[in-house]
Amino acid sequence: MEGVLLLKKFSAIAILALVVLAAVPAGAATSSGATATAQNTIASVIAGSTAVNIGVDSLSSVWQTTRSATSEVTIGTVGGATLPGGSKRAATNKTSSGKDSIGTGTKSVGGLASVTVAGGTVAASVTPAEVLSEVELRLASADLLSGLATLGTAATTTASDITSSRAKVDRTVTIGQAGLLSIGDLLTRLGISPLSLACAAVEEAGATLGVDTSDACSQLAAATAAIGNGQVSLDNVVDSLTSVLASFSLSQVQSDFNTVDALVCGALDVVCQNDAHQTIVDINSDGGYGATLPADFDGAKAAMLARLQEILDDYGDISLTSDAVTDAASGTCADASDALGAVIAGVPSEAGSLQPVLDTLDVACGALASTLDDLLNTPLLSLTTLKVSLQAIATAVSPTATVGGTLASLKVGALAPVGVPLSLSSSDFEAAATTVKAAVSDVIDALALGLTAPEFDLMKTATSKGKQSDGTWYAKASLTAVHFKLPSQTIDVPSVDPLGILAGTGGLAAPARASFPGRASAPVTTPAVQLDVAKFAGAATFKPGVKGNRLAITGLDDSSVFLLAFTLFAGAILVRRFLQRA
Repeated sequence: MEGVLLLKKFSAIAILALVVLAAVPAGAATSSGATATAQNTIASVIAGSTAVNIGVDSLSSVWQTTRSATSEVTIGTVGGATLPGGSKRAATNKTSSGKDSIGTGTKSVGGLASVTVAGGTVAASVTPAEVLSEVELRLASADLLSGLATLGTAATTTASDITSSRAKVDRTVTIGQAGLLSIGDLLTRLGISPLSLACAAVEEAGATLGVDTSDACSQLAAATAAIGNGQVSLDNVVDSLTSVLASFSLSQVQSDFNTVDALVCGALDVVCQNDAHQTIVDINSDGGYGATLPADFDGAKAAMLARLQEILDDYGDISLTSDAVTDAASGTCADASDALGAVIAGVPSEAGSLQPVLDTLDVACGALASTLDDLLNTPLLSLTTLKVSLQAIATAVSPTATVGGTLASLKVGALAPVGVPLSLSSSDFEAAATTVKAAVSDVIDALALGLTAPEFDLMKTATSKGKQSDGTWYAKASLTAVHFKLPSQTIDVPSVDPLGILAGTGGLAAPARASFPGRASAPVTTPAVQLDVAKFAGAATFKPGVKGNRLAITGLDDSSVFLLAFTLFAGAILVRRFLQRA
């Protein structure tokens, strides 16, 4: 009897096991291995040992025996410093799933990077049916390395998403406008003074960039002539004052001044007054001061003191003028202008002859400085409304990897836009990209500094998909919208700057460099400079269970579960039949 009861219990347990196994929900299963990851950067610049990255996000979704979703945004990094305002979210189940906001406002590291964040979120979610990580980031503006790269509005969204049938990465970015690699900032980062450019190089580079610099050499000649005229005028002022005071030495004038100043006689002291008059007469006749002895002693004394003071003042002005001429001897616009202005202020009587010279100097030097500024402030490359997207989907049998993008306009310097608009999928894109690459190289060459041609790519993409030897299906995609790199190199620059007359004008300064007599140039070793815009990559892998079925959390696949349930069910039926016969 006890055997019968035992068999009945076994039967009941088997049936219950079948019911439980059959009731295992779809959400309690997972693929035998699925991942979706993405790493993205809106823009990055590396100049020597200084690296700046902005808008960096990283996502990861994993669905295996355990499930997890992680999304993280870093507003920017500058060397070892991290800009504030980033956010991170991680989830391993429904309870820990959620979304966080990204801090807004301007984040900066002085002189290296400034980013204004308009908003954004990070999210991570794990449910029975899906593992999902998402990032959204909106920027109002960004400046990398003080103008080396500037961005207007930028928005990016990224998602890594896994379900029971596939793993997927989606990425989109839109950049409203960007100005990249202005000539002045590029030269500064290379350690090359803009004053090292020859006027012919300014003209040629301007023509290549579409900037009117055709008068650079004539403006240089005019500025040089104006500086020479200013120096001549200063020399004339010194000669004039020196001639007026030729019969005096400073020690004599000082001695006479003290003598006259010491003559104090009482109103009734006739002897003193007689001696005083005689002294003044002697000084007047010997010194040639040009003062006429009046009838009264006090008037004569006052006239002498006034004239002596004028002489002392003139000597002071001569000293000022001599210093100014010495300062102007370096032949720069700033020095000559300062010298002329100082003499005009110190010797107002000379303003009539010096002010026109100063005006001519300022106009000539200003024209040259303006022309150089136009060149230096022009971006090597600029673009508007860049839209790029990436998708990688790993599924059994049919994985896909795609990259696409469009540009409303793309241009070198101030030249006309190339191929408006541009689509990555268009047959015209390759020709347009070739044109832009050639123009960028031409500009670098036109600077006549001996720089090698840069490594330059537009819309550089890569995709791959397929099945690995272990049965894992994969899809990968990457895109870099703009890539520019100048390697470190040693070049020769002039030891005396061709545009050195502009040193000190509008912030222009020539860096100190080693040189020695007879050397025409000095070596400069430039750092490597690299710029990447809209650089991102995504990868997805998916490994299904046997015959494409899903695996239970226990590690058994669906077919194994069915086989176990069927065995238990059959066993239960046989036991029942045995008991009924008993």
